[in-house]
Amino acid sequence: MGLDMTVKVGDLLTSVSVLIAGATLSYGWWKDRSLRRREQADAARTAAAQALAKLERWVEIAQSFEQDIQDLLVETTQVVDESHGDLRGLEKGRDHLYAGLNAAWQKLSQEQRALEIESSAVELYGRRPDAYDRFKATLAALKNRATTGFERLRDRDTQDAILAYDKKPGPYQPATLGNELRTVVGAYAKALKSDLAVTLNTAERYLSAIIRASDVQVLDRSWRPTDTSAVA
Repeated sequence: MGLDMTVKVGDLLTSVSVLIAGATLSYGWWKDRSLRRREQADAARTAAAQALAKLERWVEIAQSFEQDIQDLLVETTQVVDESHGDLRGLEKGRDHLYAGLNAAWQKLSQEQRALEIESSAVELYGRRPDAYDRFKATLAALKNRATTGFERLRDRDTQDAILAYDKKPGPYQPATLGNELRTVVGAYAKALKSDLAVTLNTAERYLSAIIRASDVQVLDRSWRPTDTSAVA
């Protein structure tokens, strides 16, 4: 009887040990899996955050164009003044401004290209293809809006402001032309800021929703942010 009790207690201890070992192993596996899932989700969040930061920086550079050309506006009024403000002088000023705007735009575009914005989003493509598609579409729209605004400023608005001065009564006043050019450029900058903000907004909300989502949502490629309006 004593032997049977000893055997039963021994079997029980063995069973408990096996159960504890199994539970420990299961917990370790679950913990490792949770850590890997968190690491993968964080990698996706980081990729989304980096893509969003690049888009925002691209917009900042685009909006700096107004300040970049302030000296050019002054130079243009001086070029016109050298010809005493006659039609020939206005045309020289127009050509000077046209060339200067092109040079400033090329410099700005080089700064934007230096961001290497497309290549920096490769990680996002691997983690969340849907977010990458939103990023790519937003970047294309931003470029289109910025280019359209610039071409309108260069080919129409500033040209009209300079040549219209020929029909104004009285002697040429550099300060007056300078103010008119700054007004035109200011209107361009205001419209550009609004256009780019609207264009960027959708991508901001979409990427921010991914950054704030749970690990399960981030890693589920079929999941899509549905209420991005709640994201600041």
